[in-house]
Amino acid sequence: MAQIQETKTAVDVKNCRPPKITINWRRFYDDSAADLANALKTTTACAGYGGKGTGKSALMESLSDRYRCVLDLFGSRDNEGLAWCRSHRQDSILFLKGASTEIESSWPAKNADELKLEDLEKFKVIISCSAFYASLREEWATLTKIMDILWNRDYWTNACSLLIREAANLLYSRIAIGDSQQQAKNYIIYTLREMRHCGVALEMDSIRWFAIDIDARSIADYTFLKAQGIDGLPENLRWLYRFYKPSGVTRMGVEKFIIVSRAGPIGEGYAEFPYWHKKEKEHLLRIFGIKTIHGDVPKLGDKGGQVGDYEHVDILTRRHGTHKSMEDIGTKLGRSSRTVHQHIEHHNRMVQAVGECDKCARVKSPLAKQNVA
Repeated sequence: MAQIQETKTAVDVKNCRPPKITINWRRFYDDSAADLANALKTTTACAGYGGKGTGKSALMESLSDRYRCVLDLFGSRDNEGLAWCRSHRQDSILFLKGASTEIESSWPAKNADELKLEDLEKFKVIISCSAFYASLREEWATLTKIMDILWNRDYWTNACSLLIREAANLLYSRIAIGDSQQQAKNYIIYTLREMRHCGVALEMDSIRWFAIDIDARSIADYTFLKAQGIDGLPENLRWLYRFYKPSGVTRMGVEKFIIVSRAGPIGEGYAEFPYWHKKEKEHLLRIFGIKTIHGDVPKLGDKGGQVGDYEHVDILTRRHGTHKSMEDIGTKLGRSSRTVHQHIEHHNRMVQAVGECDKCARVKSPLAKQNVA
């Protein structure tokens, strides 16, 4: 308990509230977003666009803070999602990590692919950041598993928020597991579109408007535009210059934004800066006393090619205790029955020879030391 007190910041939780956001509607009026603190739709999708240092990430944090649980999954390389550890949610945080990484901290952690839907009700913030993975490819491959877990949320009482920093990383995460660029786009668009049926609101940001496919951009109920710099507004948004001076769009304060509703209203607003947001040059791992230890990196494989360690474990899990045929398992996974047989044989040979399967050990599978018939 002493360690927890040392690494956490004293916060008056009872008096904390989400950062204040105010909007002045310039064309039409959107009563559903008039009071963002109370009246946002339970599964609203929001997207923010702006250059580096324009406050788009802080704005998305402020929007996410309106929900019971925040999943901060797709972070930047400086681990800025860890800033939640000094927010008013600091006593209800779960870390998600790669199977080859161990974390020493005051907060609980679990392998990302072991996330349960019950965790969305148990914790107020669930964080996955780059420091918790042995490699970038492992992080991207693991995050796709989390998206699949959220996809299975067919019943919910409290909407949660999925915070996606640099939304273009969603595309790379799918390519990392073997999807083609078109397959990755189709998966992302379909998944994001259906997230509202799973009780998941979206808050995503991107430096460039065109970094996200047009079909993904159209999912947003509200688009927030931060300072656009010398590039200005993209061509299909330049009609906004009828309402706003180009100089103002180029250089607006980090607390200001333009908002465009999918229903037609447009306006400008002010967002209070989250007090917990990461400041430049902060070393959050050191500040919060978080230590990471990386072991052997799991081999990820790819679709239609090499079988990775996670898929190897999936084969064994489907076989263990069920006696499903190798043909059935292969059909389900898109592999030949011969491939399934080879991996079961490899596993059993390793267990008999050295007492542990190397592939299972790298992802810490409970089957690592067991024979699989």
